[in-house]
Formats: sequence, C-alpha cells, structure tokens
Amino acid sequence: MAHWLYLLVQGEADVWYEPPGAPPQERIHVATLKEGNIFGEMGLLTGEPRSATVIAKTDVECFRLDK
Repeated sequence: MAHWLYLLVQGEADVWYEPPGAPPQERIHVATLKEGNIFGEMGLLTGEPRSATVIAKTDVECFRLDK
C-alpha cells in the first residue's frame, strides 16, 4: 500500500508497470520522470495498492508528502 506522494526535484527515475502475477523480468517501461514530476499520487488519494514501481536512473532527490 502506498501512503506517500513524491516530488522529484533532482535526477531521473524510470516507471515500470508490473503485471499482477508476472515475474519481475516481465515488467514494462512506462515513462521516465524528470525534475518537477510527481509520483505516488494515486495511492495517496485512493489508498489503492501500487500498480507500478519507480526506480532511480541517476542519483535523485525527492520531497515526500505523507498522508
């Protein structure tokens, strides 16, 4: 379950969709986030489990907003 929204202030990160029940090597690249992008908003607002994973491509700095 996700409880935070993140604001990316420095660096880049990739968003990967992981189909339910699929092994990690079958994940799908969805987007590359750059400074100013946010992620985690759907889990924060709806309480739904995460449907994607965000992995840093470079060193990143983020602000985290708690529920």
